[in-house]
Amino acid sequence: MSTRIPQQQVLWALWRKRLRGCALLWMVLCILGGCNGGQATPPPPTATNAPPPATAVPEPTATPAPELTATPISMEDIAYSNLDNPVTKRTLSILHPESGSPPYPVILLTYAHESRASDYTAMVEALLSRGYAVVQLGGSRENVGAWDDGFCAWAWLEANAASYDLDMNRALVFNHGIGIVGGLLGLGDKALWTEMLKYCPSPMPSTVHIKGVVTYNGWFLIPEGSLTWFGYFVLPTRMTDIKEDPQVAVARLVEIPYDEWRTTDQLDEPMRHLASQLPLYYVSDPNPSGERPAFLLLYSDAENVEIPSSESLAFAPALEKGGIPVQLQEISSSDFWSLKEPEIAARIADAIDVFAQQLFAAAP
Repeated sequence: MSTRIPQQQVLWALWRKRLRGCALLWMVLCILGGCNGGQATPPPPTATNAPPPATAVPEPTATPAPELTATPISMEDIAYSNLDNPVTKRTLSILHPESGSPPYPVILLTYAHESRASDYTAMVEALLSRGYAVVQLGGSRENVGAWDDGFCAWAWLEANAASYDLDMNRALVFNHGIGIVGGLLGLGDKALWTEMLKYCPSPMPSTVHIKGVVTYNGWFLIPEGSLTWFGYFVLPTRMTDIKEDPQVAVARLVEIPYDEWRTTDQLDEPMRHLASQLPLYYVSDPNPSGERPAFLLLYSDAENVEIPSSESLAFAPALEKGGIPVQLQEISSSDFWSLKEPEIAARIADAIDVFAQQLFAAAP
């Protein structure tokens, strides 16, 4: 006989079963999450769930200034005369040494007659390697320089040296052959500078910063020296209003002692102007316009057809007589064009460097 369970008991048993499940679930939740008056207790802070620290805001910094671009090592074909005429425009090139600190000591290099920049590659390299900046006239073209070009180039240097890191307080002139140019640059008075800069765009320098003049086989038109064909060829280009044959005029000039050129009545005005185009005219100047530079006269031991050593040997005592410091030095085993050879160029550069350092050390 089957016993029938009342429906109420079945429902109550199911309800109790559900209550026990809910209680058990609540206990598990309390164990896992904790119970605090019906509110879950937050877990203790850990390194993982701790609030992130405040991020430090970097202080604003100034934008660094751009680095200055170094002056280029080579600056070529810079116009210094006849700027607007492509045919007659005169240019110069500036080369900085690869060592040393700017501003650099500088040497203006002028060429022998009818020579080119390529003839002086060894000489330029020798000077650069000893820390000198070199300024060459004519750029890559055939030499055009003589009297006027040298003066105009130097006036340009005086006005623009700072822009090219050149130190005009340590500046020299180096002449090959036409020693007259360096001699006049170093000794010429204000009247000569005015004449030479007549067609030059650069202004007259208030001070001419030439510490020293160096010549290699220089020609100065020394009466005790030798005129040679060179004197008869070059000097007539400086003659004005002279009617007689140039050779006769030059021969007549050198017959008169150079220390009388300023005072003698044997020279008319055109001949006196010719004399004023030569360094000897200024050696005996009783009232020089400024401090006069020292001279280093280098000459070859081999006899030169172009310019004999007698020119340098005679010019040295003339400078001494005028109270101008001068050194005379022979470059052995050399001739007029030997400075094209690296070994001779190095010896010439060594002589220049010793001379220059003596001058720079003595400067105030």
